[in-house]
Amino acid sequence: MSGALNTRPSKRQRISYSEGEDDDTASPPAKNIQHGDITGMTKAEPAHTESNGRRTRGWADLPGELRNQIYELCLAPSPFPIAVRSVEDTENKSKLQWTSAPTYPRNKHLRPTVNLLLINKATYAECNTYLYLNHFYFFTSMDLSLFLKCLSVAQKLMLRNLTLLLPRPFAAITMGCGLTLREHSNFLLSGLKELEGATNLERLQLSSVDSMWSSKWLAVEIHKKARRWLEEISAKKGSNEKAAELIDVNAIHSPGHLFGDKDWQLAFLTRERYRMLSSSDTSILREELVKRMR
Repeated sequence: MSGALNTRPSKRQRISYSEGEDDDTASPPAKNIQHGDITGMTKAEPAHTESNGRRTRGWADLPGELRNQIYELCLAPSPFPIAVRSVEDTENKSKLQWTSAPTYPRNKHLRPTVNLLLINKATYAECNTYLYLNHFYFFTSMDLSLFLKCLSVAQKLMLRNLTLLLPRPFAAITMGCGLTLREHSNFLLSGLKELEGATNLERLQLSSVDSMWSSKWLAVEIHKKARRWLEEISAKKGSNEKAAELIDVNAIHSPGHLFGDKDWQLAFLTRERYRMLSSSDTSILREELVKRMR
């Protein structure tokens, strides 16, 4: 024991800086080059690292089928709608802003990964149409009109699910700056004129606040504004009835806006009653719309 303690450890072997750090390959001898003289210098080879043995590829080098799968996963329909509204910029020009729901950070993974569109122009050209497979929600008919006018033919063909909010008649007159209800109807559903070309649309929903709009009147206005689109859908599906089935009315409640006995009754309707009201309004609208299309 004492002999082991008295034994002096051997000196640590000096590191020779002329030796290569890799035991498998020997470094070539360095050339004696004077500072400022670059005639004898050669371009250094890039370092080769194999930390995990994986091979890496550039984004553009991926097969097209794999990129398409990535586009579908990142931009595929979210379980929540994308809300679109128009705002005025500093030059009083209307532009669109969209809000991807849900807004809570913990649900961020449920939103479409739209930053994928910003990789480069080629990627945007490839995958921008996938974004339009989502459900879009519009607060006004002007929002819908601006949105549809911005789309190309290919983008319109990708549309599947659109929802337009119909405000209460009192709010509609206020929004129309003093116009009468009938005059304001031209603005209320004017965005439907731009639906032409969206022949793959699977659902057009009208969210009627407190179901205050007559379903028969809505059918007349829809036929006026979206007649060409309805004809396209009817020709594609083979019947007017199937074209009308794409449109439904969703009766929603607007708390805090109560102006009469009917409003108070609607305020206390149960969710099931609202479902029944929506179903009834939808049936009347479709029946009346088919009559107009004949």
